[in-house]
Amino acid sequence: MLKIKTRKIERIKMVIQRLEICIGMVKLAFEFVAVFVKAVGSVISAEEEERNYVAQTPYIGLLP
Repeated sequence: MLKIKTRKIERIKMVIQRLEICIGMVKLAFEFVAVFVKAVGSVISAEEEERNYVAQTPYIGLLP
């Protein structure tokens, strides 16, 4: 009887350990997605800034 309870307890511990590992992996995946989205956003905003620059026109009348 004691061996059966011990086996059940060990199985429960294994299930809890697997759940903890799964939760850790999900957290890691969310962090990765957050960093990826932030990086993509910064690249897009950098591209928009490059497109919206104002180039000064040269004064053609002052050229030699």
